[in-house]
Amino acid sequence: MMQKISDRIILTIFIGSISAQIANIFGYLSRFIHESTVVMPEVALKTFTRSYEIYSILGIIFGNILTYTVGGIFAFVYIMILDFTGWQHLWLKSFVVTNGGFMVGTSLALQLLGIAKETDLLSIILFYLAHITFLTVAAFLINRFGYFIENS
Repeated sequence: MMQKISDRIILTIFIGSISAQIANIFGYLSRFIHESTVVMPEVALKTFTRSYEIYSILGIIFGNILTYTVGGIFAFVYIMILDFTGWQHLWLKSFVVTNGGFMVGTSLALQLLGIAKETDLLSIILFYLAHITFLTVAAFLINRFGYFIENS
C-alpha cells in the first residue's frame, strides 16, 4: 500500500524540494545544449550576493537550497488550489500555478536583477522548460503521495 501524506506543510516541503531539485538538474544539464542557459539556483542567489560568488561551491549549494524555498512556495500555492478546487486535473492545475509564477515572479525577478538583458531566447526557453519539469514532477508526486481531504 502506498503511503499518503496528509500534513500540508510536510507535503509542501516534500513536493517543493524534490521538484525544485529535479528542475535544477534539468537546468544544469541544459547547459550542455546551450551554455548561457538561465539556471534557477543562480537567479535565486543573485538576489543576495555578487555575481562572481554564484559559481563557487558554496554558491552552488546555497543557491540550490534557496530554490527549495521557491519550490515550496509554488508547491504550497498548488496544494491550496487543489484543496480549494478539487484534486482532479493535477498536471493542468500545476501548469497554471507554475506558469503564473513564471510569468509574474520569474519574469519580474529577471528584469529587476538585470538578467533579462543578458539572456537570449534559447536560454529563456530552456529556463521555461525547467519550470515545466518542476510542474510535471510536482503533479506526479502529488498524485503519488498527496492525500485529498474532503470537506465535510
